[in-house]
Amino acid sequence: MDIVLLFPGQGSQKPGMGKDLADAFPVAKGVFGEVDAALGTDLSRLCFEGPADDLKQTENTQPALFAHGAAVWSLTKDALRASVRAAAGHSLGEFTAYHAADAVSLPGAAKLVRTRGELMFETGASRPGTMAAILGTTTSSIDEICARASSEKGLVVPANFNTDEQVVISGEIAGVERAMELAKEAGAKRTDTGPYHVLEIEAVHPHCQTPVAPECTGKRRPNSIILPAASAAYSCGLFAANSGSFSALAAVKATPGSQRTATWG
Repeated sequence: MDIVLLFPGQGSQKPGMGKDLADAFPVAKGVFGEVDAALGTDLSRLCFEGPADDLKQTENTQPALFAHGAAVWSLTKDALRASVRAAAGHSLGEFTAYHAADAVSLPGAAKLVRTRGELMFETGASRPGTMAAILGTTTSSIDEICARASSEKGLVVPANFNTDEQVVISGEIAGVERAMELAKEAGAKRTDTGPYHVLEIEAVHPHCQTPVAPECTGKRRPNSIILPAASAAYSCGLFAANSGSFSALAAVKATPGSQRTATWG
């Protein structure tokens, strides 16, 4: 049986996560301990005990979910490795996928994800934004709608082309609100606002010029394949500058020809 690994992103966290694994399996406990040491903080205690308000802070959530995914992989890799054909992750889960493919060390990935969360938090605080889903077809393209809204009110860009009739946009609040108005005028069935995730791309970009995790090997197991989440928040851009082997995309378009295929090895 062929297996594709899929690691979760932010929103999957909850107090108590990983505690049962760490209590039952020394190897999982060791993973949490190694992440704690790399970050110089008791992240495992936050995972196991909370509080929830601290755990949901993005600079904590991201390394916490990475640590949990890495712990699960440490327990299952011997049984699954031979059948794994690819790995993927939503947003920060892409880093867990790189770790599973031996592209980055456990301490290196933990530091990288922590830095990513800190940059996203800082950018979100200094430049508030939002995102929205546009449902249904429109007489003007989403690119055209976003360009017009950006020129009139504030920066807004396409984030995810989920289907032909569902596109997510993200940007400054005024820009997103104007794009929603324009989309409705262009025939959209509905527009729904949701959590902010994508506008960090421009503000984070300058930080990508300097590697933040020297432990990154810039390599992965021969013939391994990572299916990028391309979260548009430079989910992998922070070490694209380091290794040159990963792609960072500003938007994800789900089309049959857009997927990569390869053998895990």
